[in-house]
Amino acid sequence: MKKRILIVVVFLIISAVAFGYFVTHRIPANIESKGTEEMTVMISLATAVVSLATAIVTLITTWRKGQKG
Repeated sequence: MKKRILIVVVFLIISAVAFGYFVTHRIPANIESKGTEEMTVMISLATAVVSLATAIVTLITTWRKGQKG
C-alpha cells in the first residue's frame, strides 16, 4: 500500500515539473510579447504549486488513514 502511494506522489511531482517546464520553455518561444510570457510563467508556477500541494495533502490523508487502521 505504501509503495503505491509513493509511486503516485512521485508521478504527481514529475508531472508537475514536466508541465511547468513545458509551459515556461516551449510555449513562450512561440509568443513574441513579453507580457504574455510573464503571465505564462506565473500560470505554470501556480499550476505546479497546486499539483505539489495536492500530492502532499493526498500523502498526509493516506498516512493518517494508515495510522488509524
